[in-house]
Amino acid sequence: MLALRPRSTRAAAFAAAVVVATPLIAGTAGAATATPAVGSAGSSITVLKVDAALASIRALTASLSSSTAANPDSASISVTPIWSSMTGGVGSVTVTPANSPKHVGAGTVALPSGLASLTGPAVDVVASAANGSAIAGVTGKALGTINVLGTPLSVGTGAINLSSQVTKSAATSSKQVSLSQLALPTLLDLLSGLGLDLSKLNVAQLNSLFNVVATTAGTSITALNSAVDTAQTNASSTADTVAAATAELVAKQGTATAAASTVATQLAVIDSNLAAINTALGSTVLTSPVSAVSWQAANLTGPQLAAIDVVLALVPANTVTTTTINAAITALNAANLAVNMAQALVTALVNLVTGVKNALDADPLATLGNISAGTSAAANTVGTASAHLTVGTVDVLGAALPQAAQLTSALASVTGAVASVLNSITGVTFTAPTISIGAITKTTDKVGKTASAAVTVAGLKIGLPTLTMPESLGLPNAAGLPGVSLDAVNNVLSSLAGTVTIAELTDNASFTQGSTATTTPGSGGGGSLPTTGAPAALGLAALAAIGLGMLLRRRTRSTIE
Repeated sequence: MLALRPRSTRAAAFAAAVVVATPLIAGTAGAATATPAVGSAGSSITVLKVDAALASIRALTASLSSSTAANPDSASISVTPIWSSMTGGVGSVTVTPANSPKHVGAGTVALPSGLASLTGPAVDVVASAANGSAIAGVTGKALGTINVLGTPLSVGTGAINLSSQVTKSAATSSKQVSLSQLALPTLLDLLSGLGLDLSKLNVAQLNSLFNVVATTAGTSITALNSAVDTAQTNASSTADTVAAATAELVAKQGTATAAASTVATQLAVIDSNLAAINTALGSTVLTSPVSAVSWQAANLTGPQLAAIDVVLALVPANTVTTTTINAAITALNAANLAVNMAQALVTALVNLVTGVKNALDADPLATLGNISAGTSAAANTVGTASAHLTVGTVDVLGAALPQAAQLTSALASVTGAVASVLNSITGVTFTAPTISIGAITKTTDKVGKTASAAVTVAGLKIGLPTLTMPESLGLPNAAGLPGVSLDAVNNVLSSLAGTVTIAELTDNASFTQGSTATTTPGSGGGGSLPTTGAPAALGLAALAAIGLGMLLRRRTRSTIE
């Protein structure tokens, strides 16, 4: 009887051994988890601000933030319509996707001294965050208004547009600010706002101020100066200020008033004895009341004057005679003439002051047109930053400059001339206004997979003028003007210093690249094998099963043979 080979049994045993041993022979595959790209972007702006010695104010400050660095994605905008160092923010609003969109109204804030006040623009705010994207934006159709030294600065029309955005591929933050015009006050407005009374200046000082604007004023004061010279000669006066000439006029008016009183007193005696006098004259030559004008109009002859004196001599305790009357009238006429000449001098000086004022008020000190400021920070594989603050056109005292870059030097030439005139006056210290374009700062960086960028524009800055002077040179209400104070002990007026900044901008962005999932093949060689839960003896058992199968196969073959 033949013994059959148990092939299926051997195969099953072998397979089982292989299955059991396989985990020990083959390594296990290793897996890495994918990481998403994340980013953040921020943008901030202060549209208008004024910094003074004792306080600061802001109109419309906005900060935008977008981020996908945390779950959930976020976007928010903080808007403060007005802020001051005394009160902090007023009317602040935070906008998120939950309450977006939102309209934020304008606000007005002023320095306690009155040196300046600001009204910010109204803006529309929007925020959204979903599906790996976060966006924040602010838009406005104006930049607001500025008032300094009691005079508004002309800011024309404007617009602002701010955004911060993070997507799955990049982070960007940017803003754009435009302004059609920015005009400083005229020289007259500036000096008057500082409390200076131009009528207190002398002819030479007035002419020096006029010469500052002579080339652009389109007028002449030659005739006005000639009128002053003539009036001084006629009045036998050297007074060269309105104040001094007015003082002379007042004194001469006093003399004329006294002379008129003397004439009136003497002619009252004539009135009291008029009937007797007309009888002595043989007709009604004089009528009551007798005045200096009617006395002179009577054109009395020598015999008539003698007849009147006979009557006056009979009046008890009387010292009036026709001679004293004529002398008093002559003195009155001379006094009235002196008043007229003094008045003519005052008028000539006032006209000169008016002419100079008109010239100083003809054009703004400086006008800047088509102002544009912008910033941008972006990050993806690398960071990039860009910015600009440009001025399209520039006029100084109405004269256009061929290049905007000449603004600083041209303005300094004008204001330097004004400072030279004013600082030559005893007790006066004048600091001229300035305009400057703020610095632009840009930075970029790359650390590992994270790229970043940041940019700042310091804005357009206006340094306000200051003036210290004796109270005697000030306007009657100077101590009550915005930003002007009086030192009553020393009788000195002084104004506060300050700086106006328009469009202070900052942007930043950061982005970290993500990574995709990867699989690392296992190794049966050098690595440690992972624990599977089966005992080590199981492997040995598998090997023994293989050996048993081989033995059975040999015995079967022997039986057949």
